[in-house]
Amino acid sequence: MRETTMRRSVIKEINSASDTMLSDIYNLICNLKRREKADNTASEDIMRFAGCWEWTDEEMREFLEESKQQRRGLLFSRRERQV
Repeated sequence: MRETTMRRSVIKEINSASDTMLSDIYNLICNLKRREKADNTASEDIMRFAGCWEWTDEEMREFLEESKQQRRGLLFSRRERQV
């Protein structure tokens, strides 16, 4: 459904809603808008954080090698505890 058609349909449904439902409809719309804003803010925060990971190829290789060594160390220490 196109946006303009959807908007007209929503307005039509709101206009046909009972007076007792209007408060619920209003609260629902406000909650949806708040959630959308929070989602957008979270995405922006994540992307801002991700941008600080601007590593050179050498830094990335060092990081990956160190990570592998750390995992190996954890794996061996677990095996020793199991014996």
